[in-house]
Amino acid sequence: MTAVSSACGTHGAPPRRPGFATVAVALLLAIAGGLLLLAQMAPGAPIQLKDAKETHRRLARVGRALAAHGAVEGRLPCPAEDASGAEGTCAEDGVVAIGFVPHRALGLPVTLARDSWGRMVTYAVTVSLTQAEAWVAGATGDLTLEAGDPGAPARREIGLAWVLVSHGANGAGATMASGDRLPNPSGIGEIENLGRGLDTDPALFRSAPHVLDPTAGDLFDDLVRVGAPP
Repeated sequence: MTAVSSACGTHGAPPRRPGFATVAVALLLAIAGGLLLLAQMAPGAPIQLKDAKETHRRLARVGRALAAHGAVEGRLPCPAEDASGAEGTCAEDGVVAIGFVPHRALGLPVTLARDSWGRMVTYAVTVSLTQAEAWVAGATGDLTLEAGDPGAPARREIGLAWVLVSHGANGAGATMASGDRLPNPSGIGEIENLGRGLDTDPALFRSAPHVLDPTAGDLFDDLVRVGAPP
């Protein structure tokens, strides 16, 4: 699990909260463009399109569970460190913690912690929001998402609470349930979604139309979902 600089408090058991507000940024235009390109260009496109849609469904389920956990527990969970799905710990000097979906803490089946290709979904969270009583109106996050091509994003979302990433059909940089990692991506956008080396800015993530042509030089097929603080 990767951590980058600030503070994480202890995990308490705050009073139950009556409700919550969260914003899930779906980036529908980018997703629709990526899926259309996938359907038109990729070998085996119908199967890949089905897998991508199912993965988006799983990411949405996890996103709702994260919002509910924040509302009920008053904090977001830290990432899991492995395929067990148990909540890990956030580094005390971390701003952002990156690992895997803590499906046990969220009360979810293990299938929702993996994408349709069987790889573990990357989960990044603002460490300050994992502290007791942190999930309150006015709280801010430390994650950023840029939508669009590297260097010319069409949209920029800042102050995000959490980010979920499936590393797509090519799986570049993804982690298997065994703990083995697939080879790192070569494209700038997919590198920014690793949250670890080669990624030089673990708090920045990217969503973009899918580029599947190997001659294009910057392949991208990641599937991304984010959430804002309440």
